[in-house]
Amino acid sequence: MIYFDNSATTRPSEQCIKAMTDAMEKRFANASSLHKAGVSAKGDIDDCKQQLSYALGCTPSQILLGPGGTFCNNLAIKTAVDMLKRRGNKIIISNIEHPSVRECADKYRDAGFEVVKCNPLTDDFEKQIDRNTILVSCMYVNNETGLILPAEKLKEIIEKNGSIALLHIDAVQAFGKIPVDVSKLKCDMLTVSAHKINGPKGIGALYAAKGVRISPVIFGGEQENSFVPGTYNSPAAAGFAQAVKQLKENKPGYLESLYKHFAEQCKHYDFIHINSFGRQASHIINVSFDGYLGENVLHFLEEYDIYASQGSACSSHSKNRTRTLEALGADKRRSDCSLRISFDHNNTVSQIDEFFKICSMIPQKLLRFYK
Repeated sequence: MIYFDNSATTRPSEQCIKAMTDAMEKRFANASSLHKAGVSAKGDIDDCKQQLSYALGCTPSQILLGPGGTFCNNLAIKTAVDMLKRRGNKIIISNIEHPSVRECADKYRDAGFEVVKCNPLTDDFEKQIDRNTILVSCMYVNNETGLILPAEKLKEIIEKNGSIALLHIDAVQAFGKIPVDVSKLKCDMLTVSAHKINGPKGIGALYAAKGVRISPVIFGGEQENSFVPGTYNSPAAAGFAQAVKQLKENKPGYLESLYKHFAEQCKHYDFIHINSFGRQASHIINVSFDGYLGENVLHFLEEYDIYASQGSACSSHSKNRTRTLEALGADKRRSDCSLRISFDHNNTVSQIDEFFKICSMIPQKLLRFYK
């Protein structure tokens, strides 16, 4: 199997699986229990926060663990609105956000808030952020194209424009791929997820700066100071901690070398084009197969055990699937004919070569949808 869908999820590492197995076998008690077994399980929670604090440049007390990136994005947006809704009414996001940000913001729009969606390739953020803005939420790396958004400039714009807005950064696709340091980003909240870095599904984290008053979305327990109630998933925390530790073992420049090799191979095929819109993360490549529907190409590759995707897995079955490429200026044909290729440190140059070997058969095997 050649797996090029790592932006949807990565394969859990052997070390992650072992850490989770050990936690389930040896530290299975409820991490909220006061007895020795519970305290032992709580150690996995504490270790996870410690590892994340090292990686993000903050303190463990500023980390909240939750059941994934979507939950943490929703929590961040609700927190900002509840904190500042008496001082403003405007929410600003990019026009290529993940559904967990876009659809959450749309709910607030339906409730009467002004929601503005900015094009990250223009100076929209600078024009739109004003004294009525209470939240700016922006992903760091786009999950469909690999475009690096101007997240590191947003706090400066907020302050320059005299805004009180809180800054939330969705770093789910950036963490472990490009440097993510909350002190340099000067963000108020930031989201990461375990299963994008060879950790387990079902656990993510929200960084919250000092002074941010978290506003819970669910109720019924005292876990995470009642901000994320529910029984701790300590085995997942053990796996998350191990995945964060292993980031230091990743070979520097390896993903960049895969990207460069892919781009070089792409030049040999006149019907395959890389969709690049600016500063690019090296682990995601969006490509168009001129005239051939992306969905048809996806299933053709699947016949040869090569797995890619058309975009965000969170909206892959929706009739209103996000049109990120079109939002960035591409036409419908280019968007319809696109696929996302996303790398991990488990991928190899030989897998890329096999990918192009199979792709070379597309003109003979598939019908063109667009002439």
